[in-house]
This record gives sequence, C-alpha cells and structure tokens, in this order.
Amino acid sequence: MPLNGELLKQMNKPSDKGKSIINVVSFDASSHKAEGEISSELEKLGYSRRVVEEREGFLKVHYYKAKSPVIGGIYTDQDKESNGQEKTLTRLYWQES
Repeated sequence: MPLNGELLKQMNKPSDKGKSIINVVSFDASSHKAEGEISSELEKLGYSRRVVEEREGFLKVHYYKAKSPVIGGIYTDQDKESNGQEKTLTRLYWQES
C-alpha cells in the first residue's frame, strides 16, 4: 500500500493465534489527515472503517474486509516541528494466522 510517510519500525510478535504484525509510521500531517490517507487506500482495497476511540490528538480506527484480518490503526499527534509542520506517529497492526 503506497503511503506518504516514513516507516520507522516493523515488528512481528508471535501469539497463540499466529503472529501480530505492527508497523510504526511517521507522517508529516495531523492524525486526521494521516488516517484519511490510509483510509482512502484501504477503501480502494475493499475495506470499511469504524472509529473505535477519538479524543484530542488521538484516533483509533479498525478497518474491516470480509475474509481478511481486521487492521487496526492508532494515530497520535506529535509536537509540531519548529517550522510548524504537523507530525503524527501511526501504528498499523493486524493478526496473521
């Protein structure tokens, strides 16, 4: 999936149900703009979205598609850079069996 962000870390964590995949991505945008970009790309792949939690500077969303693992997204606003650029730290995760 093409994204306008920087992949900071990719982790695979074993569990009883398989393994959890976690990608940590930094975006030069607010949490809502970053989520909109990811949501748009996942919608093209047939996913729908549901907001799980939303508060100032924080957004948690689940993306659903039939016969596919649920993809979770946690979007957290970071301090703005000295030039005023907004930053978001995003964690995308799903379970593989």
